[in-house]
Amino acid sequence: MFLTRQRLLLVLVTAAFYLVGQLLAGTEITVASLFALAILFGTLSIFAGGGLRCAFGCLNAILIGKFLLFGIAIKILLHEPADGTLAAPLTTALVMAIGFGALFMGTLVQSRLSCPQSWSFNRPFSNEMLLSFSIVLFVVSYAGYFAGLIPSTQGAAVQSGGWLGFARTLGPLKSFSIVPPMLYLWRTNAARWMTHPLIVAMLTWSALVGIFSTNKQDAMEPLAFYVLVGFLRYGFRDLRIWSLLSAGLVYYAVIIFPFSQYVRGTGARESTFERRIEITEETFWRVTSDQGFRSAVSDRIEKPGYFNQPLLAAFDRLALVGEADKLISATERQQAFTGWETITWGFKLMTPSFLFPGKPVLEAGNYLAHIAGEVGAGG
Repeated sequence: MFLTRQRLLLVLVTAAFYLVGQLLAGTEITVASLFALAILFGTLSIFAGGGLRCAFGCLNAILIGKFLLFGIAIKILLHEPADGTLAAPLTTALVMAIGFGALFMGTLVQSRLSCPQSWSFNRPFSNEMLLSFSIVLFVVSYAGYFAGLIPSTQGAAVQSGGWLGFARTLGPLKSFSIVPPMLYLWRTNAARWMTHPLIVAMLTWSALVGIFSTNKQDAMEPLAFYVLVGFLRYGFRDLRIWSLLSAGLVYYAVIIFPFSQYVRGTGARESTFERRIEITEETFWRVTSDQGFRSAVSDRIEKPGYFNQPLLAAFDRLALVGEADKLISATERQQAFTGWETITWGFKLMTPSFLFPGKPVLEAGNYLAHIAGEVGAGG
């Protein structure tokens, strides 16, 4: 049984806290109840997936955390209604409740399915296999990322066919490449585990590549995975890991967020490879060392978001309920119902170009961003 008495009590207390907190902050009762129900289902899905030490449980925790837990908690602390900045609060809250209810049911069904041991990845790797996997993942993911840049550095459009299509698919795995070597050193009881020269070198390299990409997610994901594995080994009460996490949040809010928001409009995503390095290096150095320039950059960044607070603008992506609300309200307003489009989109991307020459080039998120008005007609 995945749900012990202690876990059930934790889930109920969490949902009750969010319900009462929202009501005290002035959230409309129906919206507050639906959000609390979504949080109830979301936290249940964590335990149904095996908890934070299992892949499904950890992924479910990330989903409920980024959509509702973090964002609504901040709203409660600020004593602001959770629905105050939403354009379609009731529909959005209903979508959250249905979505996380479905996530819970799907995770529950998945946990009951058996898989032949010969097909399963849920079996122990030998140390040699884990080391080999670490090397292959690092080489393949970074090779895929840099290969995927070739068309854009030569002024060409994004390409999805041929080997470049495979390269673009493998590139996003680069942020995860720090995890297998950390697990390998953990299993071999290496000294100075989190400060091992190999791990520090990989973390530094991934941070530099993330900065070069001008993408907030690429710049911070390796550090996030690094901290997560640290929590898995030392537990969630270790003050050293919390200190590292706090420093990472400050680094993100003060440096990475204003840098990435500013530099993408200066040619760092369209120029040649050498020019991108030049622009990125110059801008990052100015953001890091020049308080006046950093303040000017921050003032130019669009502030309104779910939190509607200039100081919290960097963390709006940790309240994805606001992003979901943009799409939901635009869908209602335009009657732009997507049907099965977002489901079939991924299968279209998987189809070889010689079978489907007109396949999409970008992910389904680009299709949805057009509906929400986040990108122009030519984006």
